[in-house]
Amino acid sequence: MHPRNEANRLLADEEVRRPLSPLVWQQCNRIISSWLTGSSNKISRSARSCAKIIKENLQWLDPLFQRYVETSFNRCQDPCCQATSIFFDRTDLLYLHSLATSIPHTQTRTKSDDPCLYLAEQGCVLPRIHRPYICTWFLCDLHYECFEEEHPKTQREFVRRLAEISHYRQKLSLLYDPEAKY
Repeated sequence: MHPRNEANRLLADEEVRRPLSPLVWQQCNRIISSWLTGSSNKISRSARSCAKIIKENLQWLDPLFQRYVETSFNRCQDPCCQATSIFFDRTDLLYLHSLATSIPHTQTRTKSDDPCLYLAEQGCVLPRIHRPYICTWFLCDLHYECFEEEHPKTQREFVRRLAEISHYRQKLSLLYDPEAKY
Protein backbone atom coordinates (compact mmCIF):
# COMPACT_ATOMS: atom_id res chain seq x y z
CA MET A 1 0.00 0.00 0.00
CA HIS A 2 1.26 3.50 -0.84
CA PRO A 3 2.50 5.32 2.31
CA ARG A 4 0.00 8.20 1.91
CA ASN A 5 -2.89 5.72 1.50
CA GLU A 6 -1.74 3.87 4.62
CA ALA A 7 -1.57 7.18 6.49
CA ASN A 8 -5.08 8.10 5.34
CA ARG A 9 -6.39 4.73 6.47
CA LEU A 10 -4.67 4.99 9.85
CA LEU A 11 -5.96 8.54 10.35
CA ALA A 12 -9.52 7.91 9.26
CA ASP A 13 -11.57 9.26 12.14
CA GLU A 14 -13.15 5.87 12.88
CA GLU A 15 -9.63 4.45 13.21
CA VAL A 16 -8.37 7.18 15.55
CA ARG A 17 -11.53 7.46 17.63
CA ARG A 18 -11.19 4.12 19.39
CA PRO A 19 -8.92 2.40 21.89
CA LEU A 20 -5.37 2.53 20.54
CA SER A 21 -2.16 0.91 21.61
CA PRO A 22 0.66 3.32 22.45
CA LEU A 23 2.43 2.22 19.25
CA VAL A 24 -0.54 3.06 16.99
CA TRP A 25 -1.07 6.32 18.89
CA GLN A 26 2.55 7.27 18.21
CA GLN A 27 2.16 6.36 14.52
CA CYS A 28 -0.90 8.62 14.22
CA ASN A 29 0.98 11.48 15.83
CA ARG A 30 4.04 11.00 13.61
CA ILE A 31 1.86 11.11 10.49
CA ILE A 32 0.18 14.34 11.57
CA SER A 33 3.48 15.90 12.59
CA SER A 34 4.99 14.95 9.22
CA TRP A 35 1.98 16.33 7.37
CA LEU A 36 2.20 19.64 9.22
CA THR A 37 5.94 20.07 8.72
CA GLY A 38 5.70 18.93 5.09
CA SER A 39 2.78 21.20 4.20
CA SER A 40 3.10 24.48 2.37
CA ASN A 41 3.64 27.58 4.47
CA LYS A 42 0.11 28.69 3.63
CA ILE A 43 -1.44 25.46 4.98
CA SER A 44 0.72 25.31 8.11
CA ARG A 45 0.07 29.01 8.86
CA SER A 46 -3.65 28.46 8.37
CA ALA A 47 -3.59 25.37 10.62
CA ARG A 48 -1.74 27.29 13.34
CA SER A 49 -4.22 30.17 13.02
CA CYS A 50 -7.19 27.79 13.42
CA ALA A 51 -5.56 26.16 16.45
CA LYS A 52 -4.88 29.55 18.04
CA ILE A 53 -8.53 30.60 17.68
CA ILE A 54 -9.73 27.26 19.08
CA LYS A 55 -7.37 27.61 22.05
CA GLU A 56 -8.50 31.19 22.78
CA ASN A 57 -12.13 30.08 22.81
CA LEU A 58 -11.38 27.11 25.06
CA GLN A 59 -9.53 29.40 27.45
CA TRP A 60 -12.58 31.67 27.60
CA LEU A 61 -14.85 28.67 28.32
CA ASP A 62 -12.54 27.06 30.87
CA PRO A 63 -13.45 29.16 33.94
CA LEU A 64 -17.14 28.48 33.35
CA PHE A 65 -16.61 24.75 32.98
CA GLN A 66 -14.33 24.70 36.01
CA ARG A 67 -17.05 26.32 38.07
CA TYR A 68 -19.60 23.82 36.75
CA VAL A 69 -17.32 20.90 37.59
CA GLU A 70 -16.63 22.22 41.09
CA THR A 71 -20.36 22.59 41.66
CA SER A 72 -21.36 19.20 40.29
CA PHE A 73 -18.50 16.69 40.27
CA ASN A 74 -19.19 15.13 43.67
CA ARG A 75 -22.94 14.99 42.96
CA CYS A 76 -22.63 13.27 39.59
CA GLN A 77 -24.05 9.75 39.56
CA ASP A 78 -22.74 8.85 36.10
CA PRO A 79 -19.67 10.92 35.16
CA CYS A 80 -19.41 11.35 31.41
CA CYS A 81 -15.66 10.94 31.86
CA GLN A 82 -16.34 7.28 32.58
CA ALA A 83 -18.13 6.72 29.28
CA THR A 84 -16.19 4.24 27.18
CA SER A 85 -16.91 6.17 23.98
CA ILE A 86 -14.82 9.25 24.82
CA PHE A 87 -11.73 9.48 22.59
CA PHE A 88 -9.45 11.94 20.88
CA ASP A 89 -10.39 12.19 17.22
CA ARG A 90 -8.27 13.10 14.22
CA THR A 91 -9.18 16.78 14.40
CA ASP A 92 -8.14 16.85 18.06
CA LEU A 93 -4.71 15.64 16.98
CA LEU A 94 -4.55 18.13 14.11
CA TYR A 95 -5.41 20.89 16.57
CA LEU A 96 -2.83 19.83 19.15
CA HIS A 97 -0.05 19.49 16.58
CA SER A 98 -0.98 22.83 14.97
CA LEU A 99 -0.92 24.42 18.40
CA ALA A 100 2.66 23.15 18.77
CA THR A 101 1.99 21.98 22.29
CA SER A 102 2.63 18.76 24.16
CA ILE A 103 0.59 15.84 22.91
CA PRO A 104 -1.10 13.57 25.46
CA HIS A 105 0.97 10.40 25.82
CA THR A 106 -1.80 8.05 24.68
CA GLN A 107 -5.39 7.78 23.52
CA THR A 108 -7.95 8.06 26.34
CA ARG A 109 -7.89 4.28 26.71
CA THR A 110 -6.08 1.31 25.22
CA LYS A 111 -8.92 -1.21 25.73
CA SER A 112 -12.66 -0.78 25.16
CA ASP A 113 -13.73 -1.22 28.77
CA ASP A 114 -10.90 0.76 30.36
CA PRO A 115 -11.69 3.98 32.18
CA CYS A 116 -10.24 7.16 30.71
CA LEU A 117 -6.53 7.21 31.48
CA TYR A 118 -6.73 10.95 32.21
CA LEU A 119 -9.54 10.75 34.77
CA ALA A 120 -8.40 11.29 38.35
CA GLU A 121 -10.34 11.46 41.59
CA GLN A 122 -11.22 15.14 41.14
CA GLY A 123 -11.68 15.14 37.37
CA CYS A 124 -9.53 15.32 34.25
CA VAL A 125 -5.79 15.79 34.67
CA LEU A 126 -5.45 17.34 31.21
CA PRO A 127 -5.78 21.09 30.81
CA ARG A 128 -8.99 21.88 28.91
CA ILE A 129 -7.01 22.95 25.83
CA HIS A 130 -5.51 19.43 25.63
CA ARG A 131 -8.71 17.42 26.09
CA PRO A 132 -10.73 15.62 23.44
CA TYR A 133 -13.24 17.98 21.84
CA ILE A 134 -16.23 16.19 23.32
CA CYS A 135 -14.83 16.90 26.79
CA THR A 136 -14.77 20.61 26.06
CA TRP A 137 -18.36 21.16 24.97
CA PHE A 138 -20.56 18.52 26.60
CA LEU A 139 -22.96 19.83 29.25
CA CYS A 140 -24.43 17.11 31.44
CA ASP A 141 -27.68 17.81 33.31
CA LEU A 142 -25.83 19.15 36.35
CA HIS A 143 -23.65 21.42 34.18
CA TYR A 144 -26.70 22.59 32.30
CA GLU A 145 -28.30 23.65 35.59
CA CYS A 146 -25.22 25.81 36.22
CA PHE A 147 -25.33 27.16 32.68
CA GLU A 148 -28.97 28.20 33.12
CA GLU A 149 -27.89 30.37 36.07
CA GLU A 150 -25.55 32.39 33.83
CA HIS A 151 -26.50 35.86 32.63
CA PRO A 152 -28.12 35.65 29.15
CA LYS A 153 -25.19 37.62 27.68
CA THR A 154 -22.77 34.99 29.02
CA GLN A 155 -24.98 32.20 27.67
CA ARG A 156 -24.97 33.77 24.20
CA GLU A 157 -21.20 34.23 24.29
CA PHE A 158 -20.77 30.62 25.45
CA VAL A 159 -22.84 29.35 22.51
CA ARG A 160 -21.03 31.67 20.06
CA ARG A 161 -17.65 30.43 21.21
CA LEU A 162 -18.65 26.78 20.91
CA ALA A 163 -19.86 27.48 17.37
CA GLU A 164 -16.59 29.21 16.55
CA ILE A 165 -14.61 26.24 17.88
CA SER A 166 -16.69 23.91 15.72
CA HIS A 167 -16.16 26.12 12.65
CA TYR A 168 -12.39 26.23 13.06
CA ARG A 169 -12.19 22.50 13.78
CA GLN A 170 -13.95 21.86 10.47
CA LYS A 171 -11.62 24.26 8.71
CA LEU A 172 -8.60 22.54 10.27
CA SER A 173 -9.89 19.14 9.24
CA LEU A 174 -10.44 20.35 5.68
CA LEU A 175 -6.85 21.57 5.53
CA TYR A 176 -5.75 17.99 6.15
CA ASP A 177 -8.39 16.37 3.98
CA PRO A 178 -9.72 18.89 1.44
CA GLU A 179 -12.08 16.31 -0.08
CA ALA A 180 -13.85 15.56 3.20
CA LYS A 181 -17.61 16.13 3.29
CA TYR A 182 -18.98 17.98 6.32
